[in-house]
Amino acid sequence: MDEASSSTAADVRVRLRFITRDPTIRVNEVPLAVPVALNRRGLSEVINHLRGVGGGTKGSAAEEEEEGDKTNAGGYDFVIENQLLRCSLDKFLRATGLSTEVTVNVEYYRTLQAPLEGTRSKPDDAWVGSLV
Repeated sequence: MDEASSSTAADVRVRLRFITRDPTIRVNEVPLAVPVALNRRGLSEVINHLRGVGGGTKGSAAEEEEEGDKTNAGGYDFVIENQLLRCSLDKFLRATGLSTEVTVNVEYYRTLQAPLEGTRSKPDDAWVGSLV
């Protein structure tokens, strides 16, 4: 057998269309082929790259946000077929029976960070106490 006939998960790609409800993190919804070996962290890097933040590429928009890169770049959570992605795309596609031959819609949103230990939250106004 030749090398072309044997492929690993790193060689296999799937076309993803990234969609979000948050206009502040929206990227182009044109399908993009990515390796199925990627997991949540890898897909977060793809989103940050498409947004032009947190990466090493410098363009006019990236230069303007140079100071804000650390705050604008972040991790994301991904939902495919109403299921939260918590493994590699390869494992997820095999477990759900989705084919790498079709374009898969992937909804993404910012990952919520837990509060830092020792920080205090801002108290809410006591408007409920004034209701009679």
